[in-house]
Amino acid sequence: MRVLPRPGSRWPPCYLVLFSFGRAWLPSLTKVIPRAEQSMIRLATAALGKDDASRVLLDRLESLAALPDVARVVLIFRHGEKETARCDAADLPDEAFWRAAREAALTATGEQQAADFGERLRRAKGLRCVELLSSEVPRCMATAEAVARGAACGLTIRPVAAWMNATHRPGEEKAAADEMKAVGWQDILQRLSCGKQVDGYLPLHQAVERLRGTCGFSSAKKNGQPLDLVLVCTHDVLLYALASFFQSNPKAPDFLEAALWWQDGREHFFYDGQEVTSALP
Repeated sequence: MRVLPRPGSRWPPCYLVLFSFGRAWLPSLTKVIPRAEQSMIRLATAALGKDDASRVLLDRLESLAALPDVARVVLIFRHGEKETARCDAADLPDEAFWRAAREAALTATGEQQAADFGERLRRAKGLRCVELLSSEVPRCMATAEAVARGAACGLTIRPVAAWMNATHRPGEEKAAADEMKAVGWQDILQRLSCGKQVDGYLPLHQAVERLRGTCGFSSAKKNGQPLDLVLVCTHDVLLYALASFFQSNPKAPDFLEAALWWQDGREHFFYDGQEVTSALP
């Protein structure tokens, strides 16, 4: 075991612990460490795991800010870590099941993750945050607020229902909820990405069109101005739906995982280090 000091980290070096055998040793370590310090180790470990991915995304964002033909980019991110909802389908009726899932709140770790994410955005060059959209679910609103605070952008959150339920067929929300409870969202989105019909759900291209309509994409040139950045906080389901539309077999998004979406005469989607370019719809 060795301790690695991390330049610029807010965590004391003693918490930035790496094991030659990987993170599997972390649970053994936490048995002898006070609970408050365990929480700090969880945050430090999460940050170590996400730094490379977020750096790749922010590097791409900064490179877009330098391009004259890209005026507006939408940054879509999943909410931070949430409390574990008691959603056992075996002993909860539907109404209680979905209430528990909806009301699962952001944890202290999740709030810190979001604030740190915002701070990294604030340090990025050539950007100005112009709009902050969020799913209406409380943990997304709380994440968006923490990101805005970290980014010091002073924006008011605008709740947008589409970033919660864009995949649902209007008027068939109960059928969509029942299907998700029965088989899970990854199974549903895999079927949708193969062009199959699913009860209560829109075809994937229609769901993406609903989301596209909230973004205010522009083909205008920057003319020397900073890159306009639209921040969107949503759920793993919708981020995965977008990724499934543009990419083949994308990974399921982790907490605070993000994607970039923009247009410059063509349409671009950047997620998990991969960029897909296609003709405008």
